[in-house]
This record gives sequence, structure tokens and C-alpha cells, in this order.
Amino acid sequence: MTAECKELLWVDGNPSSSEKRQVTLPTLTKGGKRPSTVTVYQRDKGNIVYEAVDIPKGFQIQANPLPGGEVQIAVYADSTTQDGRNTIKIKLNVEHYEFICPAVSAKTNMPQQFIENQFYISSPQHNK
Repeated sequence: MTAECKELLWVDGNPSSSEKRQVTLPTLTKGGKRPSTVTVYQRDKGNIVYEAVDIPKGFQIQANPLPGGEVQIAVYADSTTQDGRNTIKIKLNVEHYEFICPAVSAKTNMPQQFIENQFYISSPQHNK
């Protein structure tokens, strides 16, 4: 029998939280400015202690404290990130977690002024 997790993870874009120790984040576009986020909260009211254990090359993570002792972890993928599934390992309090982080290159079959990032396409605004 395994002990109940004290931490709950809420992955950006998911309709509910997860008690699993491995979660999959939305696909990141390499070099994009928009991160995937995970909000971490726990059943008791203690503070969450965060430690990065293993971060693959090209990924950056930023932990932001939120009211009520919650922590939001933002995951970014720069242009050197390897395409495909990558795993970030972190420690929350005393438990180890894995964030599966799919990464893809920006679509290159569009005109240069259009940039795709996580299914959003931006284009320069032209004033006439």
C-alpha cells in the first residue's frame, strides 16, 4: 500500500488536478516565450519546498510562490531543446515528481512573419 500524496498538481489546460507523481505538460514550442505551467498545492497548509533534481538541456524552470502556500512552476524550452518527450525531475517537499515535457520546433512552412506557438499563430499588425 502506498502513502497518500500530500501534494496535488494542476497542469495548465487540464480540467482537474492530479495526485500522480508523473504528469504530462502541453507541448512546448522550442524557443517560444509561452511556458507550460503546473500549479502545486497540498492538502495541509504547510509551505511547499521545491528543488530541481534533473533538468534536460534547453529547459528552464521558474517557481513562483502563490497565495496560500501554493507554487506555480513554469517550464520553458529554448531553441537547443531536443524534439520529442523530455523528462524534468523535481522534488516537492520529500517526494520526487516527473514532468513529461514534449517539445517541437516551430512550424517552418509558414511565411516568416507568422509564428506558431502552442497552436496560436501570431502575425505582425499592419497599419494602412
